[in-house]
Amino acid sequence: MQVYKNSKGYSLKRFYLRHLLGLIYLGMVGCNAPPTPLVQPATPSPVATTMPPSPSATKTAEATPTLAATPQVYVVQAGDTILTIAAKFNRSKTSLQLANGLLDPRQLMIGQRLIIPPQSLNEGIPTVTPTPLPMFMEAVNFYPNPSGSLWCLAQVHNSSEQAVTEVQVEATLLDSNGVVLDRAHAFSQLEVILPKMTSPIAILFTNPPADFAQYQLKVITARPLPAQNRYYFDLAVSNLHGEVVGAALYRLSGQLHNQGKYNAESIRLVAVAYNAANQILAERQANLTVQLLKADATTPFMVDLMTHDQVDHYHVFVESLQAK
Repeated sequence: MQVYKNSKGYSLKRFYLRHLLGLIYLGMVGCNAPPTPLVQPATPSPVATTMPPSPSATKTAEATPTLAATPQVYVVQAGDTILTIAAKFNRSKTSLQLANGLLDPRQLMIGQRLIIPPQSLNEGIPTVTPTPLPMFMEAVNFYPNPSGSLWCLAQVHNSSEQAVTEVQVEATLLDSNGVVLDRAHAFSQLEVILPKMTSPIAILFTNPPADFAQYQLKVITARPLPAQNRYYFDLAVSNLHGEVVGAALYRLSGQLHNQGKYNAESIRLVAVAYNAANQILAERQANLTVQLLKADATTPFMVDLMTHDQVDHYHVFVESLQAK
C-alpha cells in the first residue's frame, strides 16, 4: 500500500481513517437522539390587562334633540300671555321672545304657533332671585274649587318709585309646625305695575292638601321696566257699575276711554271684587269687543265675576300698548 503525506507530514491513510470513524460516530449518535418535539402554539394565560370594549358593546348616551331637529311648538290659546306660556314651559319671557322674533310680547293671537326654545342651565321656574325693588302682598284670600283645586287670590303692591315688570309670586302652604305642604307660583295679571300701584294675581294649587295651618307669599322676581317700551297707560274707566245678577254672579260694567293722544291696542282690563275686609273675592279679565281703541275714543265693557260672598267694593285695572 502506498503511503502519501501532506505538506505537514500527516499520513493520508491516517486522515482517511479518522474521517471514516467520525462519520460512523455521527451516524450512531443521530440514530439514538430523541425525536425533536413538534412546537404547538401555547394557550395564552389570562392577563390582567384592561381591554377597551368593542364598539357594539359600548353604551353611548342618546343625543338630546335640538331645536332645529325636533322643535317644541305651542299653539296660543284664549287667555294666554307671554308670561303664562313662559311659566307653563319653565322658560323666561326673554327666551320666548328671542326664539320667536317677538319684538312686542303683547301681540299674541289665538292659534299662533310659538317655538319653545331649549331650557338653559340657569333657567327654571320658580327661580328665586333677589327682588330688586320693594314689593309686598295684600288682600289675600283662598277659595277652593269644586274640582278639588285651590285658588290663592291676592294683590302685589309696588311701593317703589319705579315701574316693574315680570312680577312673579310664590305661595307656600304649611302645617302648624312650619312643614311645607305645597307650593305654587304665578305672574301678576298686569305685565307692568306702576309706582305705588297694585296688580291682582291668581295662584292655583292643582292638588292642595286637605288642610293647612299657615301660608307664605313672596315676590320671587320683579324687574325694572326698561325705558324703551310700548306700554300705554292713558286709559280711564268711567261709569263703573256693579250689581248682583245671580246667586253666585256679580256683574261689573262701564266705559273705557282712551284719553291720550295715541291709539291703544292689546288692551288688558281686569275686574276685581272685594269683601268688607278688603280681601279679594273674585278677579277676571274682560273680553273687549275692540282690538284697537283710537285716541279719544270710548268702548263699553262688561265682566261677570263668580263669587258666593257679598261684594263690598270693586276695582278695574287696565293697561295697553301704544299702537304702531
